[in-house]
Amino acid sequence: MDYEYYIVNDFENTFYVAGDSIQRIIEATGISETHATISFMKTMKCDRVARFPIDTPIEVIIEWIDYGTGSRFE
Repeated sequence: MDYEYYIVNDFENTFYVAGDSIQRIIEATGISETHATISFMKTMKCDRVARFPIDTPIEVIIEWIDYGTGSRFE
């Protein structure tokens, strides 16, 4: 993957870096990347997901985690 997934649970104020987990779901089940992402989000009871390129500055990611809404797929 040339990008990483960041998944946020706003209620518990937690976030996950989920690229490896999503990749393992894809390899184990053969489902699509989108369905694997949704599966991870449901399992972890998360609200938002963003997919950022690997070289994205950490400041941009933190700003999205703190203030972002909705989902962001590039």
